[in-house]
Amino acid sequence: MTYQQPPNQPYAPAPGYVVQPAGNGFAVAAFVLGLFGFLVTWIPFLIGLVLGGLPDVLAIVFGICGIVRANRVHRGMGLAVTGLVLGGLAFLSIFVGAGTVW
Repeated sequence: MTYQQPPNQPYAPAPGYVVQPAGNGFAVAAFVLGLFGFLVTWIPFLIGLVLGGLPDVLAIVFGICGIVRANRVHRGMGLAVTGLVLGGLAFLSIFVGAGTVW
């Protein structure tokens, strides 16, 4: 009888810690605020200006921060750009009469 040695790794390696990839919270915030501001800014009788003005500005700021962060972590570029565009369009629509009396 011949003796055979077992393979080097007879068992699967023990699972290690799973490292979550870095997310892009700025991109998500920009998208949510941009969508909210875009939908709310068009409400008449100045309600849209009061409820939609600040989210529009924050969507623009967070969209720019989200694009910068997306270049580093390679995640969330689409959400950041979408939030920036929606926030920018809603903010610019204020100057053509959105949120005022129809």
